[in-house]
Amino acid sequence: MSDYKVLWIEDELEKFIYQLGIFAEKHNIELTSYTSLEDAEPVLRGQFRDFSAVILDAHCPVKRGMRPQDDFLTQALTLIKSLSDAKSYEMPYYVYSAGTAKIEDFPSIIKQWVNSRPKEWGNFVYYKDESNVEDVFVKIAEVASSSPFAQVRTRYQSTFEVLEKGQRVENSDDVKNELMSILLELTFPGTNKQFEAKNYFNPLRIAVENLFRSANRYGLLPDDFITTTADTNQVHSNASSRYLAGIKTETPDKKRTLRYGEEGERVFPKVVADAIWAILQVTNPFSHSSDRDSDEEKDIRKFIEGNNTKEFLFSYTLQFCNVISWWGKYIANHMDVEANKAKCVEVKATAEAKDYEGKEFTPEQDEKGVWHCGKCEVTLKYWSGGKIRLKDVVSNGKDNSPYPYMAHYEKIH
Repeated sequence: MSDYKVLWIEDELEKFIYQLGIFAEKHNIELTSYTSLEDAEPVLRGQFRDFSAVILDAHCPVKRGMRPQDDFLTQALTLIKSLSDAKSYEMPYYVYSAGTAKIEDFPSIIKQWVNSRPKEWGNFVYYKDESNVEDVFVKIAEVASSSPFAQVRTRYQSTFEVLEKGQRVENSDDVKNELMSILLELTFPGTNKQFEAKNYFNPLRIAVENLFRSANRYGLLPDDFITTTADTNQVHSNASSRYLAGIKTETPDKKRTLRYGEEGERVFPKVVADAIWAILQVTNPFSHSSDRDSDEEKDIRKFIEGNNTKEFLFSYTLQFCNVISWWGKYIANHMDVEANKAKCVEVKATAEAKDYEGKEFTPEQDEKGVWHCGKCEVTLKYWSGGKIRLKDVVSNGKDNSPYPYMAHYEKIH
């Protein structure tokens, strides 16, 4: 992976791409080039923070296939300035001209922007026909090396490499943006003045869901664990996590019980499975689609919303970065979708689990302090009497356990 990425809009690419490509490579810069603003705009909007700078020709087409327009530069810089504000990232921008662009000839709004540019960005205009044509890349590398974004990308290079490699993770641009926001605050506190940790637990959960979606696309996670309708594509995260951890798991529609491979086989190693499960338990209460509202989830939301929980968020995010780095290596060795699908095994469902669903019990505590209702384990801190109603009963995948099932619950008052 190059150290820096630069987006370049130039309608005469064939005339300059070879020479500029050499200079860019010399300074470890990857050029992403387009011939019109229309072609470049979706990439700018989706990957804005990935770029260390933008280079613009003074006169380019605004629309694909059109002639160069005099107001191209105004429209392009207006877009860059608005995205800089929206993304909390001031993108350095430069004009690379054949020699006709003179600052005194620019519209007044561009002159204002030029005068307000940070001095460390250097010149606004560079000329293609001068002996110092390499200078723009020297300056870009110099400015980018001190950018917080570039430093975060370098520090977590293995994570961002996976997110930029094809479709290793679904919706990777969104995942990159959310991780970058969190890691920036961790590495350079105060970069985003509006940063509030509590607002990032749900985006972190969505990032995990996108990992599950990619597992499904590669055939590692059966379609049973993703409900697709005309309006939504819902991932059943807890069930997906359990299946990928090698635990026999009842499908959300309760029609089948599935396991990955033979007993003991798994996609997620234990350390990855434990990390993903922990992330889900602390982020699920912030899901806008969750219909559960257990006492435990209420406690989690109350704690996170009522405290400065940056360190909690940072710790889970760093674990997820390690998971992403591992995932990239795993997928590289498991690209055969049909072979992956063949690892799904249907196991005989146990009717006993259904005997607990929706039933009322008085919980008991065994000599080891484990709270349970018959053979179903429940998570309780204490019990003050009365009954509970069990829901979301699933196998815990441990056939030798005295409590082969686990469940959420609601109190009955």
